[in-house]
Amino acid sequence: QEMTWYTMQSDEGKRLQDKLNIIFIDLVSIRKKYGTPIEELTPVEKWGLFFSYIDNEKKIDYVKDLVKTEEGLMAANSIIRYMSPPETIARCVKLPLEKVLELKEKNNL
Repeated sequence: QEMTWYTMQSDEGKRLQDKLNIIFIDLVSIRKKYGTPIEELTPVEKWGLFFSYIDNEKKIDYVKDLVKTEEGLMAANSIIRYMSPPETIARCVKLPLEKVLELKEKNNL
């Protein structure tokens, strides 16, 4: 199952309804769908593949095709240009840039 919903509750068992939703998306499973004809993908799979490969130059053509199929992905694609580059991430997490790039490549991000 690619998407799972969870509800949170306090130690006393009181549920935190309508206050917080946490959605886990299994990107490992979704990444296996890379190369699937886009018309066969669910919206969740499209979003998962988009976020998995948006900055992967080898898969950019597939990502561009994904973006064309969903209005939300078109908007996300426009916004993503303003997100932090690896250099900024390296400073924030106090890791050498080479390590951030290595982790990114190792995890196909």
